[in-house]
Amino acid sequence: MKKYLEEMELTALLPKWMEAVQEFSMRFRAIDLRRSAMLVVDMQNEFLLENGLLPTWGGPAILARVRRLIDVYRESVGPIIYTRHCYFNPEVDGGATAEWWHMHRDSPVLNATLPGSAIHPVIAPQPEDLVIIKHRYSAFHNTNLESVLRRFEVRDVIISGVASNCCCEATAHDAFFRDFHVFFLADGCGGSDEAAHIATLRDIACFYGTVLTCQLLIEQILFLK
Repeated sequence: MKKYLEEMELTALLPKWMEAVQEFSMRFRAIDLRRSAMLVVDMQNEFLLENGLLPTWGGPAILARVRRLIDVYRESVGPIIYTRHCYFNPEVDGGATAEWWHMHRDSPVLNATLPGSAIHPVIAPQPEDLVIIKHRYSAFHNTNLESVLRRFEVRDVIISGVASNCCCEATAHDAFFRDFHVFFLADGCGGSDEAAHIATLRDIACFYGTVLTCQLLIEQILFLK
């Protein structure tokens, strides 16, 4: 299997992905953009660069789409919240997650001080954006994300990033458990492989939230203007 999906392939596959969740469409919500926030989950060099230590199959293909959405969202809506999954010392702050991946004290993987853990420059946050450091799959676990969302009176959470079947899905679950409405981007989240990505989209659509595309969300934002 190729290391990375390409954007042209993503474009060709997207109709199939959306068809896979269509049977759950009766549960889909309409988003209230005025009460929304966009989460950009773990779009880090480690996952998205050819020389990254944890290449994510669907990651690079979503970069341009997520960037376009960020630009439109930042101009018209907000807030945008980024997450970085990293460790200062996996033996101290990594817990079972670091144990699962066999990370030791000096592991270079997702080391908070190394360039691999930095957010990819194509979608680098702006000064007004919030960046949350997390040490577990979910962006809510032992972070101030929930309090930030409550402060901004957010109800609807838009989830983008990598990996769809890991940190994005875990974040979606925790958002739902906290009574936020989940909006999960089929072509704004990248999975570890296509089968896992489709399975995640179906799980989200069946149990947790609304699956939509970046373009559809952009159109809704532009209509709001």
